Amino acid sequence: MDYKGIEIADTVKLYKADGDYNQTVKDSLDKFIKSLEESNHTLIGKYNGASKNTIFRCDLNHEYEVTPSRFTKHNRLCPVCRELGVFKKLSQEDLERVKIVTAVEVDINRYYEFHGLAAYIIVALFVMKLILETKLE
Repeated sequence: MDYKGIEIADTVKLYKADGDYNQTVKDSLDKFIKSLEESNHTLIGKYNGASKNTIFRCDLNHEYEVTPSRFTKHNRLCPVCRELGVFKKLSQEDLERVKIVTAVEVDINRYYEFHGLAAYIIVALFVMKLILETKLE
């Protein structure tokens, strides 16, 4: 079932037996959807209820898992972005750097899968050097 673009599990009782909305569930979903829109996050997994973990994606394409309740009530946004300080006021240039670093991390991890630990360390050190040089400019 789909509600305002959110895929909802069959176990979520959005409708009563008489076909009317279950107002409590509807209000909870509306609040959750508003939080998603305000934070520029996307729900990747199915909505299985407010207290069941599901997968989210932030606007920088990091995926993470949290309950919709914690996302809405406790502002549990992307842990990677939170660690990087993205939710503070950053310039567009800073946000682009975060996107580049994230893409490089993914590529480095793929490199490790094919070439082993020694090659991974060499590439990781090279990338760290580039990042430091960029920050010093």
